[in-house]
Amino acid sequence: MISTRVFFSGFLFLLAWTIGVHLVTFQALSFGTLYLVAGVALIAGVLGALKAGPIVDIFTTNALAVQGLTWAPPPAAADRNRFLALLAAGAVVFLVTAGLQYKFSRAEPFWIACLGVTAFALWYSRRSGAYAPLVLTHEDAEPGSRRLDLAFAATAASVLLFYFLTSVPDADDSLFLNLAVGAKELRDAVYTEDTMLGIAGLDFIKSTYRLESYQLLTALISDATGLPVILVAHAVVPGFVCVWAASVLTLLHGALFPRFFGWTLGFHLALLVAMDGALQSFGYHAIPRFFQGKGPYVTVMVPLLAVLTVSAMKTGSWRALSLLVGAVVISIGFTANAVYAAPLAVALVGAAWLVVGNKQRWRAFRLPLVILYPAFLALNLLINDPPGPSEHTAAGTIGGMLWGIFGSPQVMVLGMAVVFAALAAPILCKRFWPISVYLALALILVLNPLLLPLYAEHVTGYINHRLFWAVPIPFLIAAMLGLFWAVGRMPVRIAVLTVLMAGVLGPGSILYKAELGFSALKVPYAQFRIAQRISGTDIGLLLAPESVSAWVTVLEDRPPVVEGRWLYIPQREDDNFRNELDQRASIYVFLNRDPNVFTSDSEFISMISRVGVQAIMLDLTNEQHDGLRPALIEAGYEIAWQDGQYALLLR
Repeated sequence: MISTRVFFSGFLFLLAWTIGVHLVTFQALSFGTLYLVAGVALIAGVLGALKAGPIVDIFTTNALAVQGLTWAPPPAAADRNRFLALLAAGAVVFLVTAGLQYKFSRAEPFWIACLGVTAFALWYSRRSGAYAPLVLTHEDAEPGSRRLDLAFAATAASVLLFYFLTSVPDADDSLFLNLAVGAKELRDAVYTEDTMLGIAGLDFIKSTYRLESYQLLTALISDATGLPVILVAHAVVPGFVCVWAASVLTLLHGALFPRFFGWTLGFHLALLVAMDGALQSFGYHAIPRFFQGKGPYVTVMVPLLAVLTVSAMKTGSWRALSLLVGAVVISIGFTANAVYAAPLAVALVGAAWLVVGNKQRWRAFRLPLVILYPAFLALNLLINDPPGPSEHTAAGTIGGMLWGIFGSPQVMVLGMAVVFAALAAPILCKRFWPISVYLALALILVLNPLLLPLYAEHVTGYINHRLFWAVPIPFLIAAMLGLFWAVGRMPVRIAVLTVLMAGVLGPGSILYKAELGFSALKVPYAQFRIAQRISGTDIGLLLAPESVSAWVTVLEDRPPVVEGRWLYIPQREDDNFRNELDQRASIYVFLNRDPNVFTSDSEFISMISRVGVQAIMLDLTNEQHDGLRPALIEAGYEIAWQDGQYALLLR
């Protein structure tokens, strides 16, 4: 099957590339060594395309397939009435607790209600005489290689079109692409010092970025082809990843829903569009974000980790376990957050299996093999180069994170309703109790308001919303909708399609946050054009508004900047340059965030002279900036040019 060959080829390439990059970055080897790593990765990819047979059964047998569902009419009117009363009581509990979250961002009542409904549903499913309207039926069905390949082709085309016809720029590129640019420039040793500020010998900003291989793939392709780093990062690498992602999602849905996987795959993609463009949401980290490793990790790897864990536990397959080990490694290459989020995703399924696995629960004790590699990486960092402080200082709340994850009110209510219904699933079908167990464990171990401070301090660096990256929320919601679809009743199917279309076309959709139209570069073009105009000119050290400085750093031929973004300031810990870093921080924060850092314009001008700033860019729509212009001219700066709202002053 083409889909399987594409999957295994990309899988082995990314696995070999990530392991090789870790060797290069941890040993501070030369940039040229990456060419050897790429050669090995390409050979692995070719072998994966030619020898995909051993993994086909993992995704095409009935081992993972969700069984068929049939509607069981109540044996008596009393059974029907009791069941309807249960549904009504559950609806009241949901509306009250979800309303508290919606109105006051207080998720604790909803969290407690979820645990309560889980306990009740599990108890109900054990009652011999309790009525449940859905019954699982055994069905032997396979997705079929032709259907899978057609679905893969359609999904790949859809994902590519959606990626290139939308643009959701992200200023995190300021660092990610600067890492790629810097790796090309400092070729003797990869990721050993900073390449953004122009301070020779300044420490590399944070050791955890040495775990990410995505940026270095961009750097290598750029170096080999001569294409600009930003073009490779935004158009070349994501193009390949879009196709690989399509193969993964197709195989996952084909394994779970062989009879109608095309529908559930469509549900999944629709949810990625509907889940908004808010910073923390799954929609924002979905297809439009494939130019950064966080996008493929959140969208593709988390569902893959969950399904491979189920496969390894349910079938006892060592091949599935081997793929799972490799998937964790690849995840870390996409984003360093996966060093904790990927093992956590595996652990959640493994913990659920300990509860529901019956005689096969001992297989869960194989799962520590999965965490050996991330544990080694984490230990290496902690011993040799501990990560610096986080730019965030607040642990956040579950209520606030729910708003961020779902983004819009409509999708948040839909998501909470599906989660609540999933926790109550054993009431609908007694054999659905593993669903409740998994989600309850996710609530207790991951989304627990009592544990947030602990996670913030010791695991996430106060970016607690990334704990959600251990739970494949869009995939799970699509699977739940697939279960409703499996009932086969037309009113239910119409309701599913109506809800999804309302999300995709509603005001919370990412379609209203993205810039529509063909876009090879995912940038704010007005600011990026100014950054391009600055690049290639010998203007010395530049102090600029963050809207511009964030994009100056991504270009190869660029001047050094005082700082790229304010959130990098607390991450810089090199005591050898502490005084200079503090001085730079003061003038950058003054220009961009807090005009009270200095008591007068003359004090600010004195500091920029001390730091050695030779070029200053002002945003003339900013009252503070416009007010600084006369004082800067009096101090010897001259306006070199003005372009729209921006003016460049040189001394």
